Amino acid sequence: MFRGPARYLLLILLLTLGSMRSFGGPAVKPLTVADAIETTRFMQSARGQDPRGDGVFVSPDRQRYVIMLIRGDLKRRCNWVEILAGRLDSLEHAEPKRVALLSTDSLGSPDPTFSVPAVTWPGFNPPVWLPDSLRVAFYWPDSRDVVQLASLNVVTGEFVYLTHAARDVTSFDVSPTGGFLYTALVEHSRDASEELLRNGFTVKDDALLVDLLNGDVDGYGAFDRAHNVQWFSLAGLGENAQSIAPDTDRWGPIVPAVFSSDGRQVLIQRSPSQIPQNWSRYTERGFALHMSAYQVSPADLMARYIPQLFVVDRLSATMRPLWSAPAVLANTKAAWSPDGRSVLVGPTFLPTEHSDTAGIAGLAIAEVEAASGRYRQLKIPDDLMHQPVRALRWLGSNRIEVIYATSRLQFTRASKEWKPATAIVDARQSPLETPAVRVVFRQDANTPPVLYGTDSTGVERALLDLNPELKNFSLGHVEFIDWKDKQGRAWRGRLYHPVREPENGTRVPLVIQTHGYASPDQFSLYGKGNAPGLGPGYSVYAAQPLANRGIAVLQIGDDEARSLIATPEEPEAYASAYEGAVEYLAGRGLVDVNRVGLVGFSRTGWHVMYALTHSSFRYAAAITSDNMDGGYIQAALQNWSAEPSQDIGAEPFGEGLKAWFERSPAFGIDKLTTPLRIQIESWRVEGLMGAWELYSRARYLHKPVELYVIPTTDRGSHGIQNPWQSYAAQQGAVEWFEAHLHP
Repeated sequence: MFRGPARYLLLILLLTLGSMRSFGGPAVKPLTVADAIETTRFMQSARGQDPRGDGVFVSPDRQRYVIMLIRGDLKRRCNWVEILAGRLDSLEHAEPKRVALLSTDSLGSPDPTFSVPAVTWPGFNPPVWLPDSLRVAFYWPDSRDVVQLASLNVVTGEFVYLTHAARDVTSFDVSPTGGFLYTALVEHSRDASEELLRNGFTVKDDALLVDLLNGDVDGYGAFDRAHNVQWFSLAGLGENAQSIAPDTDRWGPIVPAVFSSDGRQVLIQRSPSQIPQNWSRYTERGFALHMSAYQVSPADLMARYIPQLFVVDRLSATMRPLWSAPAVLANTKAAWSPDGRSVLVGPTFLPTEHSDTAGIAGLAIAEVEAASGRYRQLKIPDDLMHQPVRALRWLGSNRIEVIYATSRLQFTRASKEWKPATAIVDARQSPLETPAVRVVFRQDANTPPVLYGTDSTGVERALLDLNPELKNFSLGHVEFIDWKDKQGRAWRGRLYHPVREPENGTRVPLVIQTHGYASPDQFSLYGKGNAPGLGPGYSVYAAQPLANRGIAVLQIGDDEARSLIATPEEPEAYASAYEGAVEYLAGRGLVDVNRVGLVGFSRTGWHVMYALTHSSFRYAAAITSDNMDGGYIQAALQNWSAEPSQDIGAEPFGEGLKAWFERSPAFGIDKLTTPLRIQIESWRVEGLMGAWELYSRARYLHKPVELYVIPTTDRGSHGIQNPWQSYAAQQGAVEWFEAHLHP
C-alpha cells in the first residue's frame, strides 16, 4: 500500500492520466465551434450522382486519382482548398501529394441574391478529369472574384483559367474530345434602371418590391441576376468560347449534359422560351407545383424552373428542343445510340398528344430520334416503373438496357419496336479496367474519414488522416433512433448524446435540428445530411459543440412527410414529429421535457414557427434562420405567388383569410412563449423584410424575440461557407441554447 507523500504522488499521476487518451498522449478537451470550423473535409461527388460520394476521383486511364480538401481558417477568414494527387499502380505510390494550395473567402455574390458560394461546397465543385488523364477542371474565382472554369495539371501543377466570363460560370460538362459546354450568368447593365429612376416610371405589373427597393426598375431583378444564364461551347484550352443560344435560359441545368460518342451532339436540360399551356396536363406532383406557380406569375421563382430537353450541335453552335415534352425536374438519365441518331431517355414525360399514364406522370422511358423528335416507348412493368432509374445503356445498335436499383431490363429492336429480351451480359460491354490499388475514404457516424488504399493482394494502408487532431477532442456518441408521431407516421433521426451523460438518472436538455440528417456512413460534426460534415459547416447547425455543452442533439429527417409538401398538413406533420421525438427520448429517461430547443433553416423554419405557435408543447428556446415563415408579408413580397396559398390551403384574400388567421404562424404570434432568435444570412434588405412580420409582431407584444444579422450580410448566401460567417451563426446558436437550456 502507498502511504504518505507517495500516496499523493500516485493520486496526482492517476488524475493526470485520467485526462489523457493514453500514456504520453494529449489531454482530451471539449470541441468548440472554432475547432469544428477549422477541421478538414473533402469535396464530394457531382450533381446527379450519390451526394455522399467517396471523394476520390479516378482518371480515365485508371492510373491516377485526385482528392480536393477544404479547411476553414478563422484567423484569415478564408477557406484553404488543397488538391492532392496519387498514383494507382502500387501502394508505395498511392499516398497523395499536394499539387495545388488555393484560398478563397467563400463569400456569396456581391449582387443581392442568395446564391451559394459553390467553390467550397461539397458536391458542387468536384474536380472533373479531362480525357488526357493529366488535367482536372473545376470552378475557381478570378482576381475580380468572378467564378471561372479553371484547369490544373496534376503532374506539373500548372493552373490555367479556361474561361474569362463577365459573370460567374455556373455549370460545365466535359466532352469526350476534351471540349467544354458551360453556362455563365447573363451580364446586365443597370443603365436603363438608372435612367428610369431619373425620369420617373410606371411600375411593371409583375415587379417585385424587393427589386424596386434595390433600384432594379427596368424589369430585370434579383431572380434574373441569380439564375439567367447563357450557354457556351469551348473547344479546348486557349480557344475562344462560342455562344450556342441567342436567348436566355432562366435557370441553369440541374442534371449533367450527355454527349454523343464523337462529342458533337449534347443532350441538355434548359428552360424553353415559352411554356405550352398543355403542359398543365402532366400529373407528377413536383412538376404540377411549378406549373401552377407559372400560371399565377411567370416571374415567380418556382415558375423559372420548368425544363425541357434540348439537343446541342457543337459543330454548328446551335440548339433545338428534342421534342415537345417537358423534362422531369431531376434524376433523368440518358444515353446516345452508337450512331448518334437517337437518344434513350428516362424517366421522362412524353408529348401529351399520344401519352399514356406513365408519360403523363413522368415515369416513361423512350428512345427519341434526335432530328425529328419521333419516339418509341419502352413497356416497363408496373412493379419497376416507380423505382429510380440508375442508368440507361446501349449494348449495341439494336439492344438496350435499363438499370434499376434491384433489376436490369434488356430490350431488343424488332420491326422498329423495342421488345423485352432475356437479360444476358453482352460480351461487348467490357468493365472498366481495375487499377492495381483501390483508394477510398472510410468513415461512419462515430469515425472521422480516413483515406485508405488496398492493393490487389488485399494489403491495406492508411494513406491520409484528414483530421488527426480530432483524437484530442471529446465527441458525443451518435446513434440512430426511430419513433412514431401521434398519427402513426414513422420517423428517423440522428441522435448526438452529450459528451458526459449523467449517471445518476439526471435528464439532459435536447436541441432538435431539422432539415435532414447525415446517413450512418457519414461522419458529421454538425448533423445535417448531404452537406458539410466537417470544416465550416453552415447556418446554425452545431451538433457536436452542443453535445460538448451537455446538450443532446437530434437531427431529424425530412423525407417522412415528403408527400405533404406544399399542403397545410406539412407543418402539422413536422410539429407532430418533434413532439413524438421528445416523448420517445423522455420515455428512455434521457431528455428533460422542460428543456427542449428547436432549430429551423430555410423551409423548416416555417415548420418550427408553426410548432411554436400551434403546438401545446412548450419549447424552451428556438432559432430560425434564413427561412420562410408562412406569413402574409412574405406572400406579398412574392407577389402572391401560388406556393404560399398552397402551403396555407387558401388564397390570402376574402374567405381565404380565415385559413390564414388559423394557420399562419405570424397571425398566431400572440401564442408564442418560447424565446426565439431569428437569423438573416442572405439577401440584405430583402432578408430583413421577409423576417419583419414575425419579428415586429412579437416585439410589439413584448415576446422574447431577437433578430440577428450575420457579418458581411451584403456578401451572405443561403448556405454560408465563409468561416467567419459560419462562426457567428453557430457560436450564436450554441450560446443561445446554453443560456436558455442551462439557466
